[in-house]
Amino acid sequence: MRTLARKVAGSEPEEPRPESRSSAPRGAKAAAAWPTPSALSYPAGPPEFVSGSGCHLADAAGGRYLDGCAGTFNIGLGYGHPMVTEAVVRVLATGLPHVSSSFDHRQVTAAAQALVDVAPGAIEYCHFKGSTGGSTAVEQAMRHAWAATGKRSFVAFRDSHHGQTIATTGLSGMPFRRNRLPVAPLPVTHVDAPDCFRCRWGKTPDSCGLECIGAIERALDAAPTGEDDVAAFVGEPILGAGGGVTPPKPWWGELKSRLDARGVLLIFDEVQTFGRTGSFFAAGYYGVDPDMIAVSKGISGIGIPGAAALLMTENLRVLGTAERSLTSAGSVLACAAVEATIQVMRGPGFFENARRSGEVLADRLERMAREFERVGTVRGFGLMTGLEMVRSGSDRAPDAELAHRVVDECMKNGLLLRTSHYGRGGFVKVRPPLVIGEDEAHDLCDRLQRALVTALDS
Repeated sequence: MRTLARKVAGSEPEEPRPESRSSAPRGAKAAAAWPTPSALSYPAGPPEFVSGSGCHLADAAGGRYLDGCAGTFNIGLGYGHPMVTEAVVRVLATGLPHVSSSFDHRQVTAAAQALVDVAPGAIEYCHFKGSTGGSTAVEQAMRHAWAATGKRSFVAFRDSHHGQTIATTGLSGMPFRRNRLPVAPLPVTHVDAPDCFRCRWGKTPDSCGLECIGAIERALDAAPTGEDDVAAFVGEPILGAGGGVTPPKPWWGELKSRLDARGVLLIFDEVQTFGRTGSFFAAGYYGVDPDMIAVSKGISGIGIPGAAALLMTENLRVLGTAERSLTSAGSVLACAAVEATIQVMRGPGFFENARRSGEVLADRLERMAREFERVGTVRGFGLMTGLEMVRSGSDRAPDAELAHRVVDECMKNGLLLRTSHYGRGGFVKVRPPLVIGEDEAHDLCDRLQRALVTALDS
C-alpha cells in the first residue's frame, strides 16, 4: 500500500476551497486567466471548449479531454449523438420548438409515454408542466406531496442535494448553501444517510441493525409541524453532490415498507442516477417502487436545456394549472431529445455496454483503493462511482484538499472530473457518459491513477 503524501505534524488543514479548477477557475486568478474580456458575472474557463464528440472535448488551443463527469452529469449519450441531434434538428426545421402546454403536440405526448414505459412499479403519468430542470422537478414533487397528503413536513438526508430553487435549497442537506440566502423556513428534518464506510452508529454490515432507518422513523414521529405531519421522504438513491454514499441493496425496500405503514410518500430524486446503475432507474436496481420520481440531466442525452419531468402514480395527479406551470417546461425541443434518448437506450446492447464499462471502472478503482492508503473507499457502482480521499490517521476523515489536488492533476492529464460538496468534500466523482467504451474506461483510470501518484507526491 502506498503512502506518498504526508502532512507536517500539527499543521492545520487548509480552508476548503470552492469547486476545483477542473470545473471552474477561482476568483481573481480565474478572471486574469480568461484570455478575453467577458460580460459574464462569474468566472468561466480556461480552457475554452469549442467542440465535442462522444466522450471527448476539444479546446480552442487544440487540446483534447476525456470527460469523466459527462458535462454536469447531463451528457448521458455523449457529445453530438447523431440520433438525438437529428431529432432536435427535425423539430427546429418545423419552426415550432415550443408549444404552450395548453395544446397538444405529438412529440410531447410521445416523450411522456416513453418515460412512463421505462419507469418502475405503478408509475403511470409524466408531468412536464412544472419542470425545466432537476430543481424544479423536485419542487414539483414537493408540491404534489403537499397537495395529495395534506401534510406539511419532509424528511431528507444530510449532505443531500435536491436543487437550486429556494424550496429545494431548503430541502437539501447542505447548510452552507443557505448561508447567504433568505431561505423560507421549510419544515424538513435531515437525517444521516446509510454510510457503511463511516457509520454514524459504529456498526459494520455484519452487525448492522438498520439503526439509520430507526433514526428516520424517529424523525417521522417528530415532524416540526406536528404529529403525523410528514408528507414524504425525499432521497437520492445514491448521493450525488453529497459524496456518493450508496445504501446497501435491501435498504430502500425496507425503508419503503416502513414509510407505507405510516402513510408517508417516497420521492426518488433520480436527477443524477438516471441510466447510471445498469438500467433506466436506480429504483429498478434497488427493487423499490417510489410514489414519485424526479428526473432531468441525462434524459435529454446530449444536454438539451429544459429536459425534466416528474413521474407519478395515478393518485398524485392533484395540482391545478396555477400550481404547476412554467413557461418553458415540456418544450417540443426538449421532448424530442428525451424520446430519442430513450430509443437509443432501449436499443440492443446499450446497457450491456454500460455495465461492462462500469465493471472496468469498479475493478480499476478498487485496485487504486488497495494500492493507495489515502483512497479511503470506492463509492457508488456502475457509471455513478468515484473515490473518497481521506486523511492519514485513525479517523480517516474526508480530505477535500487532496481531492482538489487529484482533480487538478487529472485536468493536466486531459481528464475532467469533479469533487463533491461544491468543492468542500473529499469525494472525486467519476460519472462519464453512458456510452463510454471499455478501452475508454481503462484510459480514464490510467489518467486518474497518474494524477493520484502526482497529487500524493506533491
